[in-house]
Amino acid sequence: MSNDLTPAEVRFVIALRGAGPLGTPPTGLARALGITPAAVGTLSYAIERKGYCTRERYGMRIFLRPTAQALALVEAQIMGQMIQATSRTLKLRPSGARCARSSSPTP
Repeated sequence: MSNDLTPAEVRFVIALRGAGPLGTPPTGLARALGITPAAVGTLSYAIERKGYCTRERYGMRIFLRPTAQALALVEAQIMGQMIQATSRTLKLRPSGARCARSSSPTP
């Protein structure tokens, strides 16, 4: 199976990262993402097989936690988005280009 994530899985991993180091129960993640708990179960199973999250059971409660691989993926996603946004907002001059100066002397 491929380790490539679908857009829904990337969103899931990003939400999982926001849960913190203690993890989150699936029902809390479902409310945060606006999807059903069954969809969280399906997504978490697929993401767990790809190595991006772990399930830990404490009594009857299940907690989902991101792995180090998932955290690295999210950081790369965030940095890629920041670089794209910065390159759109900044108008970079080609190397060697100079600023246009006014030829009239200032008083």
